[in-house]
Amino acid sequence: MKLNLKKKIKINMIISKREKIMLIILGIAIIFLGYYKLIYSKQSVKVNQLKAQKEEYNTKLQGLQANITLNKKLNQDLKIENAKVLEVSKDFFPSILEEKIIVIMDEMINKNNIICDSIGISDVSIETVAEEKAQEQKKTSLIEEMVKKYMELMKGSIPTESSSTINKTQNTSKDAAKEQTSLEAKKITLTLNFRGTHEDVMSFIDEITGFYKRIIINNINLSAYGEGLSGSMVLDFYAVPKLEEEDIDYNKWQYDGNYGKDNMFKDNSGSLSGNIITGSLTQNNTVAQEAKKEEEYDFTMSVRPTSSDLPTVMVGKEGDSNSYVFADNQGIENVDFYLSEINGQYYFKYNTSKDFYPKDSKGAGVAFNPKGDNINLKVFSRWRNSDKDMSGVNIRVYNKTNKNFNIYIEDDDKERNRVSVTKGEGNINITRN
Repeated sequence: MKLNLKKKIKINMIISKREKIMLIILGIAIIFLGYYKLIYSKQSVKVNQLKAQKEEYNTKLQGLQANITLNKKLNQDLKIENAKVLEVSKDFFPSILEEKIIVIMDEMINKNNIICDSIGISDVSIETVAEEKAQEQKKTSLIEEMVKKYMELMKGSIPTESSSTINKTQNTSKDAAKEQTSLEAKKITLTLNFRGTHEDVMSFIDEITGFYKRIIINNINLSAYGEGLSGSMVLDFYAVPKLEEEDIDYNKWQYDGNYGKDNMFKDNSGSLSGNIITGSLTQNNTVAQEAKKEEEYDFTMSVRPTSSDLPTVMVGKEGDSNSYVFADNQGIENVDFYLSEINGQYYFKYNTSKDFYPKDSKGAGVAFNPKGDNINLKVFSRWRNSDKDMSGVNIRVYNKTNKNFNIYIEDDDKERNRVSVTKGEGNINITRN
């Protein structure tokens, strides 16, 4: 009896251990199942959602990066078009100021001993310059092309949509630009009746045509007057708005100052004969003289910060707007100058990282005649506007001529030069002002 009881207890104990193991296994299974149902499946859904969001954000990021690249390219192109427009418009007045134009003419009349019998001034008008028709239809002015390009870039310069949308916008802008067949500029006309000696009249005409802003002689009539000449002249003054304030001094002058003589129609034989007008016109005359001095430079270059509306580097042959090359660089831009002499003829070529002049850079370059005994480059720099302003230029010169290559650097930053020069070959002189 006792033996059977022990046997039963042992059997029960064995069953209990098996059940315990089964229960443990069942419990573990229930835990895993509960984790899968209550936690893992939800986390898996979230992970899949996050993966989808990641793909979506990656797509948006790629689009933004493409827009940033496009925007950077548009900004660079816009700056280059700004520079081209500036080059084309630099010879025109920035605005029509009747009083100042009268003072300018008064100075010329007084300086050249001209007797002005009468002067007529038209109202300021808006001159529409339309494209010529018939056989001239295909011809367009340089400034018109520059303005068209500028307007196209302005319309496409803010990439708020995808690249394809922006391209459509640019194409639309181009189509709209093609429909524009005219330009408008402010204009004022002066009619002069004058007399003087032959030499004085010729000097007067030279003074007008050589003025640092363009004055157009629309019509001129001359006839003999005693031992001299008398005549009438129609002068047109055009004003083109400037993209930058390069003519800011034109608008800064005192109207209540003393300029010229009391009566511009009075004979110049008195003590005022040949006097230069004082005041702000003297400043304009100084600017004109400086402009004439600048004509002695064979090449000019400007170096600006990236915050400017113009490219950081512009370089070209003085007086030749088609020769300019540009670059817009947040860091240091390398500009290479190559000068050579072959059988007594001088040649030049230069390049930035973005452009070459001439386009075919394999040969000696473009023939030119230096304006003086030396070959001169004038560099207009700017002071750095912050510690983050890192733009600048490194000019590398290869001078294979018998002349000195003189580089005149003006207004460069004294502490952190924006302009540096590497002497590659030949005689090179550097002057900093």
